[in-house]
Amino acid sequence: MPCKIVGTAEGELMTYKILLVDDDPMVKETVDLIIENEFAERTILLEWVQSGERAFKAIRSNPNKYALVIMDYDLTSKRGLTDEEKKSQLNGVEAAKAILKKYPQTQIVMQSGDKTRELMKEVLSLQIFDFIDKPIVASRLKAVLDTYLYKYDKFFRTHERVVTFNEEYKNYISSISPDIVGQSKAMFDICKRIESLKESTSRVLISGENGTGKELIARAIHANSPRANRPFVATNIAAISESLIESELFGHKKGAFTGATGDKKGKFLLADGGTIFLDEIGELPLHLQAKLLRVLQQNELEVVGGEKPESFDARVICATNKNLEKMVKEGQFREDLYFRINVVPLRLPPLRNRKEDIPLLIDHAIAKHWPEEKLLKNSSYEKLKGYSWPGNIRELLNLFERLGTYPSNIISSEHLDVKILKESEIGANALDVRELNLDKLNITDLNSVENWTSNVEKLTIEKQLPKYTTIREAAAGLNITYSKLFRKIKKLNINCDELFKKSKKVGAI
Repeated sequence: MPCKIVGTAEGELMTYKILLVDDDPMVKETVDLIIENEFAERTILLEWVQSGERAFKAIRSNPNKYALVIMDYDLTSKRGLTDEEKKSQLNGVEAAKAILKKYPQTQIVMQSGDKTRELMKEVLSLQIFDFIDKPIVASRLKAVLDTYLYKYDKFFRTHERVVTFNEEYKNYISSISPDIVGQSKAMFDICKRIESLKESTSRVLISGENGTGKELIARAIHANSPRANRPFVATNIAAISESLIESELFGHKKGAFTGATGDKKGKFLLADGGTIFLDEIGELPLHLQAKLLRVLQQNELEVVGGEKPESFDARVICATNKNLEKMVKEGQFREDLYFRINVVPLRLPPLRNRKEDIPLLIDHAIAKHWPEEKLLKNSSYEKLKGYSWPGNIRELLNLFERLGTYPSNIISSEHLDVKILKESEIGANALDVRELNLDKLNITDLNSVENWTSNVEKLTIEKQLPKYTTIREAAAGLNITYSKLFRKIKKLNINCDELFKKSKKVGAI
């Protein structure tokens, strides 16, 4: 399922779909002609239906498809409708009510030749704040479309978001494992290494922070090996009581200790012929490290309470979120065991170091945890994309599962954790000094802090303005009031017109 977010990459052409709901084919021809003449620089596709029921069905089939719905108030002629449709004909207000109740994110403007106060009250009661008079005037329709296409980009654009995916990396990664989600060079390199191990039985040590997907990588190594049809047995050392680790790993005989009421196969014997994955290997107590070392050296183990060693054939993959080299130096981990398990090292990068994977991971999380009609606002998406994700992929998936439980069909900033909002606020207002051309500073008095501040402030504003189309938009993006930014621009003698011309889009102040 595509990513339910807003917008498109800078400079890319967007396609907008407008749904016209009107029973008069002449209105359709008029709107078509105005769009063709007034929006030559944009791709706007007009879809036309002649009834409120058809409009509801079109939106239901894809709630995020249309940038705007232009709804006729009347819809009483019943032209072009089937006999069944004529029986349940909705007028424009009734259709708008039904659509907004089910899909409140839908942008609707009403059109009518009736200009009575009663009509305006009825339309406003639906929270529809724009109205187009009939006959339609080109300048009025253009103004309405400009307004709502901008809102659509900023808040509601969803399925057609164009994310710059590296298809080569993305397709290759999914060919190694459909469960690995990514398009970054870092994950591409990890998967290339997995492929290079497909004929090998060498031991692998996967390291990385919690939540980076170490078990997922271990499973991919197993699935791409000759042992793929044999067992994959995973165990987390940290989750087992120290007194039971030996029994869990190597098994026990009946009566070997209190509570051993029967024979039990250990993880190593359960994995015979396949792969055993030992997660959190750094948590293994020192006295058991010696036993594990012997098992790996001899390819045989002693069952607790058993009388003779039992041989096994299992590939061993270990994982850790700790610095084992440091633990070796501090005497907390055996050096000889470290060398035994670290034949092929794989280091997984944290999510903050592969942010190009975040759009795909958001897609994945939404498809997994959200109903079809739930939407993620662009402002929220940008905050999530810029967040550092200290808990990595696990944190991201857990967050989207939680967001999926909210009754609202539009997920906005108010639903996000405070730590995400705080971090995004800091990031939004931060500017790398290296981005500023400090050679342009006109400082006549190096002792004047005010002079220095004003010059840096001017360079900062000049650097940021080309990212926006208007001062009002820039003020919102820079988290400053319009009036304050306007005064600063005037005081610092900044040429807005020239800076906005550098933007891909040019707009009025």
